[in-house]
Amino acid sequence: SDDSTSSPADAGADVGTFDGSAPPSGDVDAGSDATTPPLDASVDAAVDARPPPTHVYVTTATGELAVFTTDGDGGLAERAGSPFSTGGSGAYSVLANEDGTRAYVGVVTNSGGAIASFDLDGTGDVADAQSGSPISTNVNASPTRVAINAAGTRLYVAHQGATPSIAVFSLDASGDVGALRSGSPFGTSTGTYSVSIN
Repeated sequence: SDDSTSSPADAGADVGTFDGSAPPSGDVDAGSDATTPPLDASVDAAVDARPPPTHVYVTTATGELAVFTTDGDGGLAERAGSPFSTGGSGAYSVLANEDGTRAYVGVVTNSGGAIASFDLDGTGDVADAQSGSPISTNVNASPTRVAINAAGTRLYVAHQGATPSIAVFSLDASGDVGALRSGSPFGTSTGTYSVSIN
């Protein structure tokens, strides 16, 4: 009888569906592991369907947020109205949320560290600042990095300076920066530069 598991793949064969009971028909390479299922085409399609980034956000030493559009070749064009004031005297880290509806900027004000929160429109342009922005982190230090948890419900701000610490804010469903978490800011034993969520 013909042993299909040891024959080289037919270049013209259709890719079969792997159900775990037998090697997929027609797509097993002669030197491959016959127990490995083929890649799911729907995964590739989902990756390819993601829109490419269209905007670049840049903080300035004078406390502004500059916004650029980017073309397919990496070229940049500054948007009308850019740069936008953050309300701070210096701007450090900037982070756009996963939905592309908010941009959060770590800034320094006369009172210390703060977060400037901006609404982004459907194209990624800055639409408006959140009411009350910038919002104090209650830390007399520079907010060097911003991170958001996967659920989009918490904002973490790392500070470098005389009082290194992490400030933690709640985020509401719209992305507005809410209250500091109880106990925040949380001090660190050494200076902080970055923060990441796992």
